[in-house]
Amino acid sequence: MVDHAEQEAAALAIRLVRYIERHDGRFFRDEDGQLQIILADRRIPITFERSNVALAGLMVNACGITTLSQKAQCAIQRLQIIAAEKAARMKLCRFSATSADGERIYIPIANGNLLCIGADCHHEVPNGDDENGMWIEHPYEEPFQYELDHPAEGLALFEQLLVETQACVCPEMKWLVGLQAGIFPYIRTLFPARLILELRGPSQLGGKTSGAQRFTLLHGLGEVKGDCSVAALNNEGDVGLLVLDNREQANFDQPLVDYCLFLSTGAQRQRSTAEGRVRTSRGRPVGIITTIEGVPKQELQARCVTVEYLIRSEHIDRASIEREICRCRHKILSALTIVLAKYLEIRGRHRNPNPRPNLSENFAAVADLLRAFEEVAEKPKGWAEQIITVWASEIGEREPEENELEHPICRAAHEGLKCRPNVNYNGRTGSLYFTNCGELLTVLQKLNLPDRSLPKTPEGLGRRLRNRRFLSFEVIDEKSRPSIPELRRTGRARLLGLFFPDDK
Repeated sequence: MVDHAEQEAAALAIRLVRYIERHDGRFFRDEDGQLQIILADRRIPITFERSNVALAGLMVNACGITTLSQKAQCAIQRLQIIAAEKAARMKLCRFSATSADGERIYIPIANGNLLCIGADCHHEVPNGDDENGMWIEHPYEEPFQYELDHPAEGLALFEQLLVETQACVCPEMKWLVGLQAGIFPYIRTLFPARLILELRGPSQLGGKTSGAQRFTLLHGLGEVKGDCSVAALNNEGDVGLLVLDNREQANFDQPLVDYCLFLSTGAQRQRSTAEGRVRTSRGRPVGIITTIEGVPKQELQARCVTVEYLIRSEHIDRASIEREICRCRHKILSALTIVLAKYLEIRGRHRNPNPRPNLSENFAAVADLLRAFEEVAEKPKGWAEQIITVWASEIGEREPEENELEHPICRAAHEGLKCRPNVNYNGRTGSLYFTNCGELLTVLQKLNLPDRSLPKTPEGLGRRLRNRRFLSFEVIDEKSRPSIPELRRTGRARLLGLFFPDDK
């Protein structure tokens, strides 16, 4: 016998389904099997979470009650059963998407439709249309209003507000930042391997944060990400463009390094929800890091393109520029869609430099975007090629830079640390100096180094020594060389060695 609560739940479920059908709603199942409703150009997950405000709103509108009561919860489960029978498969995307053949770009716009961009087309299509099989939404519900009355004005505003205001030491690199952050996010899904922009410069005088935030405001993504955990970044998913602000050596623990490598190289990341359901992260945003010291770890450095920042001119009113970007973002982004269409037309026609082989596809895409901008904005012929040549020179493979602690550590080793000569390590002979992080930090503090170059604690110094590559010596410990008795751990002291090869 069905109890009274179940009878009420069944009636509520019927009212919900009728309401959805009356308003031309549809059921679909995403790639992870999650059931969803498309209703009035909005996506509503059919889940039990109290934080599911969209479903609560549907329940209030259709049945006049919230989702907290027992009968409402039973009705939601009945709705799930009905949805599972009727749902079609659909791909859920955020920010933008591309067709399977790479010939179409889809961008959500403010009227609820998608802007479909191709080399031979530029028109609106319904979101969730069966032909493209995708539901695409802006991650912060701030899609731009498509208004293509004055594309030339929009392109001029992009150059004036977002490119020329970048405080890059090399002027041509302003365009690399502008295109990688301003246009490339819309085609990011075409490129599995992506570069990470490392905007590096001094504190206060760099202009790194303000320069990067101009692009997050342009895309309707709010402010850059300051103090955010890796778990929070994973939960947020693919927002199109992600700026990690003020990340220094001490911030890069292994989870953050792994996350940044995921931004560049991609891989399927799976997490379990509180209900035990597996959630798969397939999309990933384009990454930018602002920093004073630079990123650690050789494998991460290989994925980054460093752009040096330094404010040399008069102070620019940051607030007024940001207000103007927010006011004009619809006009700017509408104009940039013409550049995207031109890119799809001309891509692959030109031979590109190959300064970083592991990032060649991303470099070629940004180079073609610059060529497309040249045509659409009617720049002088050859303008783009001159800039691309400078890019190749700036980001090409270089000799490793000397770490700012390199010379002080060399002094500390030669002037006061215990030394064992004629040590063989990895097939090379040299001198091995023994110390621990506390002792080495004390010696370095006596050298009166600039405050920002010297870690404050032995633990911080240890991270710097492990994460950075040095030119004149290698850092080894008991794990890497257990056969050396002087490196064996005693009590609480974790010893380390500085190996100086004789051939350097």
